[in-house]
Amino acid sequence: MPQPLVQNPFDSDHFSHANLTETISYMDSVDNSLNLLSVFTPSPISTTSFSVREIEERSGVLAFTDRQAPRVKSSGKSTQRRRYIEVPHFTDDTNISVQELQNYNNPNNPNNLESLANLMNQKLSVLVNSHRFTLEFMMIGCLKGRIVDGEGTEFIDLFSEYKIAQQVVNFKLNVSTTKVRSMCDNAYQKVYEGLQNERMTGVRALCSRSFFDAFVEHESVVEVYRGYEKAQARLGDRVSDGFTFGGITFQVQKTKFKSKNGQELETIPDGEAILYPDGTSNTFFDYQAPANLISEVNTLGKPLYASQGLDHSDPQKARNVVVETESNRLLFCHRPKALVRAKMS
Repeated sequence: MPQPLVQNPFDSDHFSHANLTETISYMDSVDNSLNLLSVFTPSPISTTSFSVREIEERSGVLAFTDRQAPRVKSSGKSTQRRRYIEVPHFTDDTNISVQELQNYNNPNNPNNLESLANLMNQKLSVLVNSHRFTLEFMMIGCLKGRIVDGEGTEFIDLFSEYKIAQQVVNFKLNVSTTKVRSMCDNAYQKVYEGLQNERMTGVRALCSRSFFDAFVEHESVVEVYRGYEKAQARLGDRVSDGFTFGGITFQVQKTKFKSKNGQELETIPDGEAILYPDGTSNTFFDYQAPANLISEVNTLGKPLYASQGLDHSDPQKARNVVVETESNRLLFCHRPKALVRAKMS
């Protein structure tokens, strides 16, 4: 005997894939307290991987030539290479159970749609947070030059990919006579040269707490920092937004990351900092690929996707509504030589 059809209370245009995707994207953009690293340019793509053709041309100071002389061909050499990079796929799902619907879904209630929307938004907000934490964790990984997932599995090592060694600066903050300003100049120059003629507006350093404390407490910095604290207090600004010294803005990386199973994940090692260029135009990109859905094949990717439907895998005849979310993003640096590792001592 055929089973009666089960009606999904969320079966309306209000909870369509398109509308839920718009809702979850709005949630993600409203609270960007975690997304402090606004150095990445959004780059939607219509495929699950991207290719980058890199052309390196050498420039130099030209010699005088006679107007009547034959034109001399450029002696600068040009090299080309193409890289193919996959975009990782992240998913996080949840269920809305019968018990939860019991107190929300009442067709006779004139506010029934609003009640269902509130329940759906509660579920989506939890999923959005996971994607947001994942994004910032990946941002920090990109700035370190090594992107890993929540289980510690490496996705890409930018230095291995580009076959270069990471530049390192030892600030020697444990030595009282260290000229910290000179160390900053040296580090700034390494970042600048690593950009290979790309523009930048400055250099930022994302620091572990121990590195930052040792930096601002050093004999050659402490008085400047105290004056900065007082000035910020008068202006009503927060010192946590960064302290600029020697052309570099230093900021503590405070967010603690945990995997879904509760394991704490490392971001910046104790006693270290990451130096990276700010205000670039062609160095950092946020590649966004389309969702793993028939309706999204070969369309331009979006930051987040959401959908819902009856859970037909449930042996109890679709007892739950499953809410699915996914993001397909890769934070990528095309000039990893500009990512400089700083050590406290």
